Amino acid sequence: MTRSICRRDRIKFVFVAAAAAAVMASAGRDAAAQTAPVVDVTGGKVRGTTSPYDHDVFVFKGIPYAADTGGKNRFRPPQPVTPWTGVRDATHLGDRCPQPGYPPPPFMQEEGKDLDTSPMSENCLFLNVWTPAVNDGSKRPVMVWFHGGGFTSGSGGSFRYDGTNLASKHGVVLVTSNHRLNIFGYLDLADVDKAYADASDVGVLDLVQALKWVHDNIAKFGGDPNNVTIFGQSGGGMKVTTLMATPAAKGLFQRAIAMSGYSTGPGRSRAAARDAALEALKKLGVGEDLKGLADKSTDQILKAMQGEQWGPWVDGKVLPAAPFDGTAPAVSANVPLMLGWVLTETTFFQGPVGPLSEDALMARVEKMTRGDKAEAGKMIAEYKSVYPHAPNNQLYLSMAADRMMGRSALGVARQKAAQKGASVYVYHFRGKTEVRDLISPHTIDIAYDFDNLKLSTRTNGAVTPAKQKLADIMSTAWTNFARTGVPSAPGLPTWRPYTPMHESIMVLGPHSRLISGSEGLLKILGHKPSK
Repeated sequence: MTRSICRRDRIKFVFVAAAAAAVMASAGRDAAAQTAPVVDVTGGKVRGTTSPYDHDVFVFKGIPYAADTGGKNRFRPPQPVTPWTGVRDATHLGDRCPQPGYPPPPFMQEEGKDLDTSPMSENCLFLNVWTPAVNDGSKRPVMVWFHGGGFTSGSGGSFRYDGTNLASKHGVVLVTSNHRLNIFGYLDLADVDKAYADASDVGVLDLVQALKWVHDNIAKFGGDPNNVTIFGQSGGGMKVTTLMATPAAKGLFQRAIAMSGYSTGPGRSRAAARDAALEALKKLGVGEDLKGLADKSTDQILKAMQGEQWGPWVDGKVLPAAPFDGTAPAVSANVPLMLGWVLTETTFFQGPVGPLSEDALMARVEKMTRGDKAEAGKMIAEYKSVYPHAPNNQLYLSMAADRMMGRSALGVARQKAAQKGASVYVYHFRGKTEVRDLISPHTIDIAYDFDNLKLSTRTNGAVTPAKQKLADIMSTAWTNFARTGVPSAPGLPTWRPYTPMHESIMVLGPHSRLISGSEGLLKILGHKPSK
């Protein structure tokens, strides 16, 4: 009898346990449903997930904003999204756009370890969204990030571009995107075959198409389609300033931030575009009749891009005139702009410079001044007065950064200020990393703007209270600029616009401060060599 009772108890326990497990599983499914939001977008429904860093932020990855660019769509403007049925999973990055193997810059292996390594294909027009809420009727500021890598490489999928903190701490909606690059985005066949008459600068048209998708869909992600800020670093900054001169993008963004990258100067002509196209076709074994072009593989086309710096052409249509070629683009006259550069940009490209004696420093600076020793001596003296405790290698690298990037930044700022249409704000980033002797390399500021120091330790080094304080300030200033058109943050002095009379520049670093006037300009740019 005892054995029978025990057996019944065991059977009862099994049934109770099974029922409990079923209830728990059901609850788990319900919880999963609550944390897997579904949004109806152009083309169909997409299901996202929550951020692994903050479960109160929703993330959608790999949303198509245009059709596959392969096959009949190759080298043509982006086409409408191909609709899908059911609910599309949006929890993984979409493919990167075709690009050559992208090893890190020779002296910046840290950068290479943080790049997106997703598969590549010509079906690559995807974007990613981070938001605090969906379908809630809110109108949060929207920030659309364009990745670096020039117009040749990169993607919107680097984990350093994670938008969790911008969404959770600052209440913005962040969008990143992939878009056609190199020869796939800029093989201009308009003057080769009439069938491609509307197919110039298709890489720029991809950027515009992504912004159109944002305009049409972002309200469902809690964003305001009429308050969109485009921003980017390096090649991303070049894309930002290019869009400022693109009529098709007019009205699709209200503010712009260009970080350590600007499209300036006369640009490249339609004649140059045709020459580059004919040379590439020759390498592919294709004549001007374009027979056989459609049969070429992705790899064959990538090989044909070698020898050309692919990027936007001044085609007279997509890009009627070069951006910031003496004057700021009229089409974006009412768009506030923020831009700047970092202390020692060039350590990204040339690597750290070891200790320099006074003679070695003089020899390097003489090369900058084309052998003018007196001028080199004056530059060194001025930089030593600005950075009295800096070692000679930092002095040299700061001069190189100011000449490479600072002059372009201030040139754009002057043109925008002279336009008197909307304000322009300038910054100089002086935060540093203890990684090797990089000091303050190109890309270092991305982690501060995104408040992603914890995801960027390879480049930025260990997170410290001082670094986090600066990240708090900068991410707040960036998002407040997106919200209001004026960069501001607790702990930051009032940031005045850059004007011809008051050349105001915000120094961002351990001791952030605003410098102004000719003295301030001298402190940032250093001595301007005579012509």
